[in-house]
Amino acid sequence: MKISHIFFVMVAVGVVAIAEAMPAMQHLVKGTVQSVDEGKHILVLKSTEGDQPSVFVVQEGRTRLRQDGKQATLGQLLVGQAVQVYYKKELGEWVATEVSWKAATPPKTGTP
Repeated sequence: MKISHIFFVMVAVGVVAIAEAMPAMQHLVKGTVQSVDEGKHILVLKSTEGDQPSVFVVQEGRTRLRQDGKQATLGQLLVGQAVQVYYKKELGEWVATEVSWKAATPPKTGTP
């Protein structure tokens, strides 16, 4: 085997090893909550940019849930709530790494 072939094989193996070691690329989507299933750890979101709902896996201990910048729970998330979700595609599923939202504020009524 020629030296050039050995070098090529070593480079190819190195590229594959680096690609496998790199974390999945993170994405961002904004939209409104269509449903929350606390038992199955599933969040369904209607994106502001698409027609189809997006389904995210919310993993306990891995997904950060933030309401007004403070730690929150999946149970605090309400249907119709505007959220932004950072996620990664892992093993064919969209896994939420962070879900954040602002608390709903009641509409103002008249002047005091």
